[in-house]
Amino acid sequence: MTLLLPTRRRAPHPVECIGVRPGLGVKAHRLIDGATFGPATLRAVGQAFDEARVQIASHFGNTPLEIESARMRLAEAILSIATEDSTDVAALKAGALQAMVMDYRSSCIQHTVKDVE
Repeated sequence: MTLLLPTRRRAPHPVECIGVRPGLGVKAHRLIDGATFGPATLRAVGQAFDEARVQIASHFGNTPLEIESARMRLAEAILSIATEDSTDVAALKAGALQAMVMDYRSSCIQHTVKDVE
């Protein structure tokens, strides 16, 4: 007699939970990991990136290219506000999201001005 045991399903990758294929976002993580900060700051920056990414994931398109572009903008925003003493994840996240909003608004204003000219 053969005993069949139930198979265990692997837990989904956190990225799969929000409908994005694993492997996307590698460039953004590489950008963050390559920053010249100490270990505590890099941990905080990485965590802030991950939390912000999940929060804004549904606002920046559905194609892999749009998603990757948004992740790169988010990584650049976080790195633009981080300093060596930045270990407050909530402050990094809020600052990066604010920087993205300001960048978005300024690009909209520039496009509007060019359209008027």
